[in-house]
Parts: sequence; structure tokens; C-alpha cells
Amino acid sequence: MHIITLRMSFPFKPLPRHLTEALTTDPADSGVPTNVSLSMFIEGMSSFSAQTMDYHLDMYFQQEWYDHRLEHNNSAPILVKDKKVFREMWHPDVYFANAKSASFQEITDDNFLVWVYPDGRVWYDARISIVVSCNMDLWKYPLDSQECPLRILSYAYPQSVLQLVWSTKEEVLPVDRNPEITMPDMQLKDIRTGYCNGTYATGF
Repeated sequence: MHIITLRMSFPFKPLPRHLTEALTTDPADSGVPTNVSLSMFIEGMSSFSAQTMDYHLDMYFQQEWYDHRLEHNNSAPILVKDKKVFREMWHPDVYFANAKSASFQEITDDNFLVWVYPDGRVWYDARISIVVSCNMDLWKYPLDSQECPLRILSYAYPQSVLQLVWSTKEEVLPVDRNPEITMPDMQLKDIRTGYCNGTYATGF
């Protein structure tokens, strides 16, 4: 996987302490929202259940954004693998709105990493396993076709502060998948990306 290569391509350098000071607030200023670029690699899909109306998803989930407060003079990006350090940094409060449960892979170590580049670009990657709700219409079973969305939102920030966008880099597909994914009782036809304006009230 290219992710493993990326993890090993630079020597470890701890994040300087001054770069983590006062970073718990959103980096946006002048009324310009922070853009967070999303991409994912689906490693596995399984356990589609008509009884519980859900399925299992195992994926590498990437987020990328800029935080000018993290600019530094190192010639190479800084690797962050310490959760305590990561918690001191501002990061998007992204969640999966229709997930029944989710967990981070922790074998044999916490499966996440953060690269902080000299220009303040932050690249975050984590391996996540989730159980996703999917309301299936079985009226035409067994000749049915189901659409199972995965909704990704910011938990607290409105779009005027934080905007989630799919990656537009030529070398990175917004959503890619393991070509060896097979399921005994169904066929994966396609994967589409889109946008929604869903919100969840967290205040008054």
C-alpha cells in the first residue's frame, strides 16, 4: 500500500512544542472557511444484513487541510504518531452520520498518522472499521438493487466555518477500493460521491 511507503519515507521528528500552542480553535480567519479534502480507500465490505439493515466497512480514511499556525522551517514534513500531541492540534470534527458503530484499528499499534508539512498542510490518515446503517428495499428480492450511502459531516461546525470536499488531486481518487472485494450474495456495481447539506443541531 502507498500508505505504508509514505509512513517510512521520512525520519521521525517530534512536533515542536510551540507549534501546538493555542491550536484548539479553528484555523479559519477573515470569514473564510477551512476546506477539508476527503478521500478513502475501502479495504473491505461485508456482512450486508437485511435483518439489521446494515453492513460492515473497513477503510483507510484521509483528511487534508491547511493550518498556517503549523508552518515550520524543517526541510521535511513532521510525523505525528502520538495521540496526545494530535489532540492538542485543531482537527476537523468529522463523523459518519449514519454509522451504527465505529472503531479505530489498533493492531499492532494505533493505525493512524499525521504529516505536518512546512507550508502548514496537514495530512491525516486512519484505518477505521464501521457498521453503517442502510435502509434496504427488498420488494424485488432477489433481483433487487440497493443503494447504501455513507454520510460524512462535521459534528459542530457549519459550512461557513468548515467545508468538506472530495479530493481533486489527479493522483488520488476520492474513493478507491480493493479490487479483490467479493461478496457471496451480491455484486458491487459502482461507487459514487456527492454532496449533501445535512446538519445536526448541537446547540440552541
